[in-house]
Amino acid sequence: MLSRFLHDKRGNIAMMFGLLSIPLIAATGAAVDYSRAYNQRMVVQDALDAAALAANRLIGSGTVEQITAEAEAFFQANVQGRLDLDLVFSTVVDGGTVTLTTELAVPTQFLGLVGINDIKFDLVSRTIAGAATYEVVLVLDNSTSMSGTKIATLRTAATNLVTTLFDLNVSNPRPDPVRIGLVPFAASVNVGANSTTPPSWMDTTGISPRSAINFTTDAAQLTAGIAAYGNTYTQATNTFGTFTNRFALWNTLRSVTYRGCVEARPYPYDVTDAEPTTTVPATLFVPMFAPDEPGTAGNPNNNYVNSWLSDTGGVCSSTVPSYTTTEWVQHTYPNPCAGMSGRNLRNCQRDNPNAGQTYSVQETVTHTVPLTATQLQERVCKYQNVTVGTSYRGAGQGPNYNCTTTQVRALTTSEDDITGWITAMQANGYTNIEEGVMWGWRLLSPGIPFTEGRAYDDTDNQKILIIMTDGANTYNTNSSPNRSFYSAFGFVKANFLNTTSNVESTVVSQMNARTLEACQNIADDTDIIVYTIAFQIPADQLSAKQIMADCASDSSKAFDAANNADLLEAFALIGQDIATLRLAQ
Repeated sequence: MLSRFLHDKRGNIAMMFGLLSIPLIAATGAAVDYSRAYNQRMVVQDALDAAALAANRLIGSGTVEQITAEAEAFFQANVQGRLDLDLVFSTVVDGGTVTLTTELAVPTQFLGLVGINDIKFDLVSRTIAGAATYEVVLVLDNSTSMSGTKIATLRTAATNLVTTLFDLNVSNPRPDPVRIGLVPFAASVNVGANSTTPPSWMDTTGISPRSAINFTTDAAQLTAGIAAYGNTYTQATNTFGTFTNRFALWNTLRSVTYRGCVEARPYPYDVTDAEPTTTVPATLFVPMFAPDEPGTAGNPNNNYVNSWLSDTGGVCSSTVPSYTTTEWVQHTYPNPCAGMSGRNLRNCQRDNPNAGQTYSVQETVTHTVPLTATQLQERVCKYQNVTVGTSYRGAGQGPNYNCTTTQVRALTTSEDDITGWITAMQANGYTNIEEGVMWGWRLLSPGIPFTEGRAYDDTDNQKILIIMTDGANTYNTNSSPNRSFYSAFGFVKANFLNTTSNVESTVVSQMNARTLEACQNIADDTDIIVYTIAFQIPADQLSAKQIMADCASDSSKAFDAANNADLLEAFALIGQDIATLRLAQ
């Protein structure tokens, strides 16, 4: 049949078949050429996207040359063995945007028969900082152990991170795409001095159960004295004074002002973000006020450490409390016969039969009640209208004792503002990781005390907490009746940490447990991503390193920085990790 068809001369069938074969073959092969071209296009586009994403992560930390080299490296890694030809692409870096463009020309095998030698594609990949918004709070250890190059390196690392985050989001289309807050912490956290017009979330009326601890009043002591000694117990006005609230106490002092630190709330509110409200007084925050401990200014009695006033100064009465009793009192009759002898003695004894003898009479007896060391510490009258000496106006001694840090900075959209606060950080004081963690959470929270945070249900917003410490929790204990120095948890004797032991390891163990509970509550109650950095933590403080590991959202977000260079790298890696990007084109 075929032989007959080929030799058939009628109608020039052979010529017509020859003429039609070329377009028939081209049409059939076009599907093959286009399929191959689009496969190559997908390989190149995927490689461009990966390269653009990788390159964008270097914005803020790398030069244009480094960003271009990173893009080239990622592109080549993704096309190796998958692309039939070499490609050249251009890289443009503009603010927080990286744009890669190339032209892909895939040679044809069949379409060349009809003059189409290649199939061309103009490809582009552009990445910008993620369209999501970011709220980042830096919780940074400012304790004394951070002195020297450590605090200087921390300032640099934190500043670099802030710069990176703002640079990455320079092209973010969302309003206020980046908000950053700062919590410097040591033995306490400074939330700002508002003693003149304190905010509503502070206890301004003395209703918190923490407020009156360490301060006693005339009424309270009179009640206690009557209970102990009976209704005859008396004391002068201003033996102890009248306490109303701690802000009133601050305002009565002269030459010293409240620096802004607060005590931890009573458990469990110290480890939760429960909103402060007067209907639940324990949720209110109480300003720190380190009591004047017994002794004269600068000379504490026994094992007390912070004596900054006279125990009997201010408007305190000099009259000590007293009480009376009715008692049989023994007396002795006069003995005019003493020294006599012979007839004179006999005559004298005849005239004075009771000479030298004793007898008892019921009388009213007054007993004084000297003030105890605790009462001397807790009397309020000594603070009224007193000028505090120059040596006791700072954080080392006096009412601001252990309030050593600069104040927190609420979430802000100003890069210069937050970097300025970072630069102002100073290393001084002990370490209380829990309070740092909790105030970091409160800065991110949309509710009071700070309200700058976006709502938790804003799915386009990511809340991030970065916690860094160089050591373990500390709480200096001693053998005084207070059992410790004053700090954010007050004195150990008050049992705020569920122990009254003056063994430091026991107290620190309780602080560690509270810190972990705070971190667990963040994980359970919020979608906050937590990064942690353990910085040069000594081998004998491995508990602190474990706390940092356990507080992180996952193991990839827990960093262990052995030296200053590692600290810089940890912050840089965190910056890259949280700079979630979106593909723009």
